[in-house]
Amino acid sequence: FCATHPEHRRLGIQSLIVDQVLFILNQKGVERVSFDFNPLNRSQLDYLNTKGFFITGNTQSDRWGQMLQATIFLDSEAKNRFSEMFGT
Repeated sequence: FCATHPEHRRLGIQSLIVDQVLFILNQKGVERVSFDFNPLNRSQLDYLNTKGFFITGNTQSDRWGQMLQATIFLDSEAKNRFSEMFGT
């Protein structure tokens, strides 16, 4: 997804990059963006919540172990369909 060098954290760099990427993807017609992350990474979870991501699943991999899937819906219809299917 996006990582920031420790010396440059808390400056809003990650938010600027993520906002721009999501904007471009939305303009290209992408309905949603999903990725996996380590559930022990509390700062990532907090950040995703501020950006409007939902936890939409989990996976288990041989290499990384337990991972959570985070999804943001760029299209309101896609978000509504997901909410109707899963009651979120």
